[in-house]
Formats: sequence, C-alpha cells, structure tokens
Amino acid sequence: MRAFFGTTLLFIGLVAVLLFGLPRVYSYTSEAWIAMFLVFGGGIAALSGAGLSGSNNHGGLSRWLYAFCFIAFVITIIFGLINVFNEERTGVSIYLLVVGFFGACISAIRATQNGY
Repeated sequence: MRAFFGTTLLFIGLVAVLLFGLPRVYSYTSEAWIAMFLVFGGGIAALSGAGLSGSNNHGGLSRWLYAFCFIAFVITIIFGLINVFNEERTGVSIYLLVVGFFGACISAIRATQNGY
C-alpha cells in the first residue's frame, strides 16, 4: 500500500512540475509566481513519493522512480538554461537552475545509496 501511495504522490508531483509549472514559469502575469511554487512543491512531492515507495523492500521500483525524478529535474535545468541570458528573466532562470540542480543531486544520491 505504501508503494501505491508513494507512486501516486510521485506522479502527482511530476505532473505539477512538467505540465503545470514549467510551461507557465516564463509568463508575464502573476501566473509565474504560482508556476514557480508548483515547480518547487511538485519536485518535493515527487522526491517524497519516490522515498515513500522505496521505504519497503521495493529496491528496483525506488531506483526507477528516482530516475523519473532525475529526468524531470534535468528538464527543469534545461528550461532554466533557455532564458538565462535574457535580461528580464534572469531571476526565474537562476531559480529553475538551482531547483533543478539540487533536485537532480538529491535524486541521484538517493538512487545510488546502498540501502536500495
């Protein structure tokens, strides 16, 4: 049951990041702030879901879920690199780079730990 809830939380977080957060993060309305919170919160939810599903003896499942998190955070880094040299959107790009870098590091470290 834990693996089911963890996997569900992971995919809800990934949907929040990839479908609702990243496409709207460069908008010029107040929607950009909501999208930035969605990217951060969705990343936290995805990492928590991967950790929750891997807390039982599902080592292979946990590595795959952390791999999905890693891919999502690499996509976040790519979105951050898109407008990093744009004068108007440098802050948003740096935010995406930082969130993507730390999320990718956490997911890579957790996937390669000996306990899984």
